[in-house]
Amino acid sequence: MNTNVATVDRESSAITHSAMKVDRLMALAFFPGRPPRSLAYQEGCRAALEHRIQGKRMHVVYAAGTCEADAWFAGVDEGHCIGRKLYDTVQDH
Repeated sequence: MNTNVATVDRESSAITHSAMKVDRLMALAFFPGRPPRSLAYQEGCRAALEHRIQGKRMHVVYAAGTCEADAWFAGVDEGHCIGRKLYDTVQDH
């Protein structure tokens, strides 16, 4: 097998695994029966988790001073909180 192909396969697998981890954390955070959160809030939470887990840059798509921007930043706060809890759990084991 070509070394470059093996490297790409490993990187692709890691990206897929980290994306699945974000999806799983989002499903746990926004479980059925939880009081609903706006789409902007959920997008902010996902952005923070993707930043922590995948190293993605966060981009605010809402205009400053809008309710949507406030919700997005509140979601970012929750995403970072989830990320810290996950990190603390890993460090404890």
